[in-house]
Amino acid sequence: MLLTGAEEAGLRGAKNYAETHEKELKEIETVVIACDTMRDLKDMAVYDRDMSGTVKHDWGVKHLVQNAGKNCGYDLKFESIYIGACDAAAFTQRGIPATGFAAMDPTPPRYYHTRLDDVDMLCEDAIAAGIEIMIEAACMYDKDGLPTE
Repeated sequence: MLLTGAEEAGLRGAKNYAETHEKELKEIETVVIACDTMRDLKDMAVYDRDMSGTVKHDWGVKHLVQNAGKNCGYDLKFESIYIGACDAAAFTQRGIPATGFAAMDPTPPRYYHTRLDDVDMLCEDAIAAGIEIMIEAACMYDKDGLPTE
Protein backbone atom coordinates (compact mmCIF):
# COMPACT_ATOMS: atom_id res chain seq x y z
CA MET A 1 0.00 0.00 0.00
CA LEU A 2 1.19 3.49 -0.85
CA LEU A 3 -0.35 6.76 0.25
CA THR A 4 0.76 9.75 -1.78
CA GLY A 5 0.18 13.41 -1.09
CA ALA A 6 -0.59 16.43 -3.24
CA GLU A 7 -2.98 14.63 -5.61
CA GLU A 8 -4.93 17.83 -6.08
CA ALA A 9 -1.75 19.76 -6.82
CA GLY A 10 -0.85 18.11 -10.11
CA LEU A 11 -0.40 14.55 -8.77
CA ARG A 12 2.91 15.71 -7.28
CA GLY A 13 3.21 12.92 -4.71
CA ALA A 14 2.42 10.10 -7.15
CA LYS A 15 4.56 11.63 -9.91
CA ASN A 16 7.52 12.01 -7.58
CA TYR A 17 7.20 8.44 -6.30
CA ALA A 18 6.75 6.96 -9.80
CA GLU A 19 9.76 8.88 -11.11
CA THR A 20 12.00 8.17 -8.11
CA HIS A 21 11.15 4.44 -8.01
CA GLU A 22 10.47 3.78 -11.71
CA LYS A 23 13.35 1.32 -12.15
CA GLU A 24 12.41 -0.88 -9.18
CA LEU A 25 8.68 -0.66 -9.99
CA LYS A 26 9.45 -2.10 -13.41
CA GLU A 27 11.96 -4.71 -12.17
CA ILE A 28 9.60 -6.05 -9.49
CA GLU A 29 6.18 -6.95 -10.86
CA THR A 30 4.03 -4.03 -9.75
CA VAL A 31 0.37 -3.16 -10.22
CA VAL A 32 -1.16 0.12 -9.07
CA ILE A 33 -4.83 0.60 -8.24
CA ALA A 34 -5.33 4.21 -7.24
CA CYS A 35 -8.32 4.42 -4.91
CA ASP A 36 -9.92 7.82 -4.85
CA THR A 37 -13.15 9.16 -3.39
CA MET A 38 -15.33 6.41 -1.87
CA ARG A 39 -18.58 8.27 -1.33
CA ASP A 40 -21.30 7.54 -3.89
CA LEU A 41 -21.82 3.79 -4.06
CA LYS A 42 -24.18 4.01 -7.05
CA ASP A 43 -21.36 5.66 -9.04
CA MET A 44 -18.61 3.18 -8.13
CA ALA A 45 -16.49 2.62 -11.23
CA VAL A 46 -13.12 1.63 -12.63
CA TYR A 47 -11.35 4.54 -14.33
CA ASP A 48 -10.01 3.15 -17.58
CA ARG A 49 -8.98 6.60 -18.86
CA ASP A 50 -7.50 9.50 -16.98
CA MET A 51 -6.26 13.08 -17.29
CA SER A 52 -9.42 14.30 -18.99
CA GLY A 53 -9.60 11.06 -21.02
CA THR A 54 -6.13 11.39 -22.60
CA VAL A 55 -4.33 8.64 -20.65
CA LYS A 56 -5.47 5.03 -21.20
CA HIS A 57 -4.90 2.72 -18.23
CA ASP A 58 -3.66 -0.87 -18.37
CA TRP A 59 -6.15 -3.39 -19.79
CA GLY A 60 -5.29 -6.14 -17.30
CA VAL A 61 -5.43 -3.94 -14.19
CA LYS A 62 -8.77 -2.39 -15.07
CA HIS A 63 -10.26 -5.81 -15.81
CA LEU A 64 -8.80 -7.20 -12.57
CA VAL A 65 -10.73 -4.56 -10.60
CA GLN A 66 -13.88 -5.03 -12.67
CA ASN A 67 -13.75 -8.83 -12.16
CA ALA A 68 -13.09 -8.42 -8.44
CA GLY A 69 -16.19 -6.23 -8.30
CA LYS A 70 -18.23 -8.95 -10.04
CA ASN A 71 -17.00 -11.51 -7.51
CA CYS A 72 -18.22 -9.21 -4.75
CA GLY A 73 -21.61 -8.60 -6.37
CA TYR A 74 -20.92 -5.20 -7.99
CA ASP A 75 -21.29 -4.33 -11.66
CA LEU A 76 -18.41 -1.88 -12.08
CA LYS A 77 -18.49 0.11 -15.28
CA PHE A 78 -15.49 1.64 -16.97
CA GLU A 79 -15.52 5.41 -16.70
CA SER A 80 -13.14 8.20 -17.62
CA ILE A 81 -11.98 11.06 -15.49
CA TYR A 82 -13.28 13.85 -17.67
CA ILE A 83 -11.78 16.74 -15.76
CA GLY A 84 -8.59 16.26 -13.79
CA ALA A 85 -6.80 13.06 -12.84
CA CYS A 86 -6.22 10.43 -10.17
CA ASP A 87 -2.85 9.14 -8.98
CA ALA A 88 -2.99 6.19 -11.41
CA ALA A 89 -2.17 8.57 -14.27
CA ALA A 90 1.30 9.25 -12.86
CA PHE A 91 2.12 5.52 -12.93
CA THR A 92 0.49 4.82 -16.29
CA GLN A 93 2.52 7.64 -17.85
CA ARG A 94 5.70 5.92 -16.63
CA GLY A 95 4.67 2.55 -18.09
CA ILE A 96 3.70 0.97 -14.76
CA PRO A 97 0.42 -1.01 -15.01
CA ALA A 98 -2.27 1.01 -13.24
CA THR A 99 -5.92 2.00 -13.10
CA GLY A 100 -8.16 4.17 -10.95
CA PHE A 101 -11.05 3.11 -8.74
CA ALA A 102 -13.59 5.36 -7.06
CA ALA A 103 -17.19 5.80 -5.98
CA MET A 104 -17.90 9.40 -6.81
CA ASP A 105 -20.73 11.21 -8.53
CA PRO A 106 -19.13 12.42 -11.78
CA THR A 107 -21.13 15.67 -12.02
CA PRO A 108 -18.99 16.54 -9.73
CA PRO A 109 -20.98 16.69 -6.50
CA ARG A 110 -21.47 19.82 -4.44
CA TYR A 111 -19.04 18.70 -1.73
CA TYR A 112 -16.16 17.98 -4.15
CA HIS A 113 -13.17 20.24 -3.40
CA THR A 114 -15.20 22.62 -1.27
CA ARG A 115 -15.48 23.41 2.43
CA LEU A 116 -18.34 20.88 2.47
CA ASP A 117 -15.84 18.03 1.93
CA ASP A 118 -15.47 16.88 5.51
CA VAL A 119 -15.91 13.77 7.64
CA ASP A 120 -19.70 14.07 7.40
CA MET A 121 -19.41 13.24 3.69
CA LEU A 122 -17.97 9.78 4.37
CA CYS A 123 -20.19 6.87 3.38
CA GLU A 124 -19.51 3.67 5.32
CA ASP A 125 -21.21 1.46 2.70
CA ALA A 126 -19.04 2.82 -0.12
CA ILE A 127 -15.86 2.51 1.94
CA ALA A 128 -16.75 -1.06 2.96
CA ALA A 129 -17.49 -2.02 -0.66
CA GLY A 130 -14.22 -0.48 -1.81
CA ILE A 131 -12.25 -2.41 0.81
CA GLU A 132 -14.04 -5.65 -0.07
CA ILE A 133 -13.29 -5.21 -3.78
CA MET A 134 -9.64 -4.30 -3.17
CA ILE A 135 -9.13 -7.37 -0.97
CA GLU A 136 -10.71 -9.54 -3.66
CA ALA A 137 -8.52 -7.92 -6.33
CA ALA A 138 -5.38 -8.58 -4.27
CA CYS A 139 -6.36 -12.23 -3.74
CA MET A 140 -7.17 -12.70 -7.43
CA TYR A 141 -3.88 -11.09 -8.48
CA ASP A 142 -1.94 -13.22 -6.02
CA LYS A 143 -3.56 -16.40 -7.36
CA ASP A 144 -3.70 -15.72 -11.13
CA GLY A 145 -1.92 -12.46 -11.94
CA LEU A 146 -3.54 -10.03 -14.35
CA PRO A 147 -6.24 -11.09 -16.80
CA THR A 148 -5.09 -11.15 -20.41
CA GLU A 149 -6.86 -9.88 -23.50
